Amino acid sequence: MTRRNLIVTAVAFAVLTAAGCGPGKLNSVRTFDMESGNVKAFDMAPQSSAQTVKIEITSDKPVDVYALLGVSVDDAVNMLPEKAKEKAAASKTKVTSDSFTVSVPAGQGMAVWVGVSDVGTRAAGSVKLTN
Repeated sequence: MTRRNLIVTAVAFAVLTAAGCGPGKLNSVRTFDMESGNVKAFDMAPQSSAQTVKIEITSDKPVDVYALLGVSVDDAVNMLPEKAKEKAAASKTKVTSDSFTVSVPAGQGMAVWVGVSDVGTRAAGSVKLTN
């Protein structure tokens, strides 16, 4: 191996090592402000490797939160609560401040479905996604 090839190989290895091969760092905060009967959905793009995602919920009124694997945001927003509950990989209901984790397989995206728990109320808050 020539000296030039050795240097090119070393630089390429250093760049790939620094970049890593795992999923990108996720730190996303999404806010909501909605009436009961309305739904908000937030997405997480598919990653090249499996990961565990932590979902943190903060709300002024109780909300239901479902992590839906392989579901688009458009489909999630149109989902009734019963269907979201049925398809959920993980969930929390009637929470104002809580968190949970969900395992997301490689190559699969996720939608986080949020709905107000109590009829006739309005809820405002945030959902934070981290890995």
